[in-house]
Amino acid sequence: MRFAIDELLDAIDEAEVKQTYIGHGADVLQMKLGNRRPNDVDEPVELDASLQRHLEDLHISDKIPKFEQLRIPLGSFRNTRAHRRVSIPVINDDLVDENKQLSKPNATQLMMMLKDKMAELERANTAHVQNVLKTKKMAEIKLARQEEEQLRRAAEERKKREEEQRLKEAERKKVLAEESERKRRLKEEADKKQKEQLRMEQEHQEALRKTRAQEEKKKKHGVTNFESIEVEFLNVMQKIRDIKRDIVNPVKKDRELEKLLGTQKRKINPKFGQLTNSLSQLQQIRKELIRLIDEIKNNNLAYNWILNFVAKAVVSQAETEVRVKPESALPLANLTLSLLVKYPDLYELLMARFIKKCPYVIGYMCGIDTEEGRLRMGWKRSVDGKWEDDISYNERLGGIMTLYAVISRLPLAPEFISNTEHPLPLSCSWKILARFANKPIIYLTNTEFILLGYWWDAAAAQFLQRYGNQGSKLLNLVASDLTAEVAAHKYVGAARLRILLEDWKQTGRIKTFPEMVT
Repeated sequence: MRFAIDELLDAIDEAEVKQTYIGHGADVLQMKLGNRRPNDVDEPVELDASLQRHLEDLHISDKIPKFEQLRIPLGSFRNTRAHRRVSIPVINDDLVDENKQLSKPNATQLMMMLKDKMAELERANTAHVQNVLKTKKMAEIKLARQEEEQLRRAAEERKKREEEQRLKEAERKKVLAEESERKRRLKEEADKKQKEQLRMEQEHQEALRKTRAQEEKKKKHGVTNFESIEVEFLNVMQKIRDIKRDIVNPVKKDRELEKLLGTQKRKINPKFGQLTNSLSQLQQIRKELIRLIDEIKNNNLAYNWILNFVAKAVVSQAETEVRVKPESALPLANLTLSLLVKYPDLYELLMARFIKKCPYVIGYMCGIDTEEGRLRMGWKRSVDGKWEDDISYNERLGGIMTLYAVISRLPLAPEFISNTEHPLPLSCSWKILARFANKPIIYLTNTEFILLGYWWDAAAAQFLQRYGNQGSKLLNLVASDLTAEVAAHKYVGAARLRILLEDWKQTGRIKTFPEMVT
């Protein structure tokens, strides 16, 4: 129970007056009754029994704050905080009156007062408890919200970390998968390459075995040995002398015939320079040449002389035009092939010119350290007697080789396929490659490989299409094995041939000249 100081203190009394106190002991609040005279006699005060029971039931002593030895005189009070005397009004009520003697309390009034005080105290306590509970509840709500926010943030952080971890793990797995796939591809490519190398090595060994067997067979039967090739070359040289003796010289002796043939020659010669990549142009020139040749066909000497001139003109066009523009060999080869089919006598004359100018077309090769050797191999002298340089020689013979190779890979016209044999079939190209490959390495020079490069550009694609796997082996033999044998010499022609081979291996196709258009 609470009491206001104003209810307990009397600021009037300043003297030390003997006071009467209600309550005793150290554990209860003591209250002053009133001033007593020394001779006053206390009258006994008795409480009603029912009031006594009510007071006992209220347990007032348990509700009154405990104070250690608190004694407050009711007569006077000193304000110790302000260090000055404070006048406190005296509260006159039914319980305390210093001017009157304490009368016998009314039990009902006392009970009502106590009940009011208790109710007021209960209300204050209840309000205080409610306020405390409200504050506590708000604190709990705030704490719960903070905890909820912390949990939410923690969940978000955890989710973020888990997502980052998942992404890192996914990236790691992706990298591992890519690395595994890369290693797998590398291993697969390595295995494939190893198998391919093994297959090529086996094919190479098989080709070498067959080549050796063929060489042994050639040696036994004397079909492709170099002695027979030299005999063929010498026969051609004799044919050239025979042409001069039997055709050229007799015409020179006949002035009228020479004049007539000179006129035909001047009409024929420009036709070769008029060739283009047009098929219609080719057909027109072919018709005009056939007409000019047929005009003198009844005179055998004049006929052979014109055919010999045509052969020389064809080879000369290869030396000059084809050497600088290899694809121009296609219309020239078409025209030449049609003339060979139309005039079979042209074959020997044309082959004589081919072999004289470029003996490599039959695989003939000899040393050039002598004048005889250079003449045999088709070297030319200038007007001052000097031999042409290597570049000019290689380009000139390259043009001839290109024309020869293109003629060999061209098909016959449809109207001649069934009843006419190809005058220069693709097997002629096989002979060139085989004879180059069979030549002793010590006799191979840069020129041989340059000419093989010219041949490759002109006919390798059709050669491979015709001979398939066997043709592939022969191409590999000359472009890979043969060039490897002379690697120490660093021949430019051999290097280009290897480049052509590598391009074929990488692209799966061999480049060739563009076809003629209508």
